[in-house]
Amino acid sequence: MWVVVDFIKLLFVVVYQVFQALAQFVFPRRKSLRGETVLITGAASGIGRLTALILAKKGCKLVLWDINLEALKAVAQEIQDLGAETHYFECDVRKKDEVEKVANAVEDQAGNVTILINNAGVVTGKKFLNCSESDVMRTFQVNSLAHIWTIQRFIPSMMEKNRGHIVSIASVAGYFGLVGCVDYCASKFAAVGLIEALRREIHGLGKMGIEFTTICPHFTATGMFAGVKLKYPNLPGLGELKPEFVAEKIVDGIETNSRTVFIPFMSRISYYLQTVIPTHSSDMLVRFLGGDEAMDTFVGRRQTKT
Repeated sequence: MWVVVDFIKLLFVVVYQVFQALAQFVFPRRKSLRGETVLITGAASGIGRLTALILAKKGCKLVLWDINLEALKAVAQEIQDLGAETHYFECDVRKKDEVEKVANAVEDQAGNVTILINNAGVVTGKKFLNCSESDVMRTFQVNSLAHIWTIQRFIPSMMEKNRGHIVSIASVAGYFGLVGCVDYCASKFAAVGLIEALRREIHGLGKMGIEFTTICPHFTATGMFAGVKLKYPNLPGLGELKPEFVAEKIVDGIETNSRTVFIPFMSRISYYLQTVIPTHSSDMLVRFLGGDEAMDTFVGRRQTKT
């Protein structure tokens, strides 16, 4: 009897939350980011740099990490020219001990990080059987393990205050398999799963003030996927994205405390479609759209940025 009663209560709560989510989608409530201390990895170029510039204009204190120190200095100067406080550090996020060392310096100079954006990423662009051990290790170290090292280091201070925001720049490849990107897809699936499981674990501890956002962009014109050939680039949701657009969507997702942000929105529809149609039909659709050949002309820039 009590099982039935509890189920009915659960049903009412779920229905209420569905309508609440719809209302938030149509009329999004936005939080102010002014005064937040934001750490961005892979901040020297591309999406990381553009996101930092937008956040600087919103009154955030920026902490920038990258392995390219000279480029990082230039970005820091751009932010300072906007009148925002910025701190920059050379850091190889693949190395846990280095993350720990640089994190200590961050807290000494800038205080506790309140928003962490794991943006650094790499792509090998090789077929699975051509990926060397070092290729696979590097992909997972940057795209997956680095997220774990940084979150483990910075989330305790957020938990103490029950306030903070963890942002993972994943990819649509964290939801869709792509030929020529097996190791990349696996690392991005890991990044997506990390945030999903961690959110439930942290909120299960009663720390509901800590938000988690996963960003899943399509191919973006940052040079990371240079050479990729899109069969129908003019179709909605299939063309290469402008990095400025992606950066704006990232900040929008943070301001609205969004759980998952597919960029463009059509990717979300594609994901839902994939879950309901037969696997063979899904594979045929991907082949029709040129997905299986897209990486054949990949060149890339083969360095740690997103």
